[in-house]
Amino acid sequence: MKTIILILAAFILISGCADTHKRDVFSYFDAVINRQDWVAAYRMIELDLISLEPRIRQQAFSRVEHHPEIKIGAKKSFSKDALTASYKLYGLKMAVTVEKNRLDYYRRSIATSDEYNEAENNFHEIFDKLIAENKPLASLEDEIQATPARSASLGKGGVADLLDILAKPKIRRSEIIPMLGRPSSVFENGSILAWWLKITDDQYSVKSALSGEVTHCLVVVFDQNTRLIEHKLVKIEAGNTDEMLASLSIGQVSRREVLARLGAPSRHFEQESILTWFIRVEGNTYSVVSTLHHADATHSLVLVFTPAGTLSEKSFVRIVR
Repeated sequence: MKTIILILAAFILISGCADTHKRDVFSYFDAVINRQDWVAAYRMIELDLISLEPRIRQQAFSRVEHHPEIKIGAKKSFSKDALTASYKLYGLKMAVTVEKNRLDYYRRSIATSDEYNEAENNFHEIFDKLIAENKPLASLEDEIQATPARSASLGKGGVADLLDILAKPKIRRSEIIPMLGRPSSVFENGSILAWWLKITDDQYSVKSALSGEVTHCLVVVFDQNTRLIEHKLVKIEAGNTDEMLASLSIGQVSRREVLARLGAPSRHFEQESILTWFIRVEGNTYSVVSTLHHADATHSLVLVFTPAGTLSEKSFVRIVR
């Protein structure tokens, strides 16, 4: 019996404290009303409006009834400026949780259908963009795995259309891979990708690195956020051998620039620090030879790059059979 009496006494004490606290809150609420700070007034009672305690809920709704301006404060509390301020105060993750909960309270209490829809639209306009910008970047392999298996003729379409797509501002790597499939070559941790193409009558199709039908190599460069910053459609055609070798200036040319001139290499070694191309030379004219037709090559171009990606050595070696 003594234990029961102590429990009842504790319950009465706690209830009394709660009532005192609530009276203090409503006293402060009245002070906010006097200042006509309607946003603060709503924020103070938004949980009371959905309280499981009928008395508390009734008191909160009574205050809204006597001060309909609180509804205007509620609406302002879900404005784009207010949601942006919440993000700056709490950080993205917590702000999303807080404002999602507040939306639910608003829906369950005083919001009309139109008012709730407006608040929800503001929430998505502010936070969807922030979530997308702060979303961890997928790895190249994740992006490739997310691309459905395609045939060798993947990407068959107009070259002009392809180049228009690549010219779109801020287009991401994850948008390009589904169009072209797994790249033929990958360099610098996925910041440079290359695809072999066959182009006929302004129509293109993607080919494998071993295909003997390639006419072009598409080289695409991305920034650290996987946004496209540069692309080059390299035509596999004959050129002047002396001019080609002279253009490969030691200490001045980057791996990116070489790829944009010659297309993807036949092979690469030691974490891309050594790249090689099969070359066929006739007189003073050279042409890049596909891996499939390496037997037609007369020379091998070997380029060595520094860890920073700058050309440090070059060798043009005749293939002896």
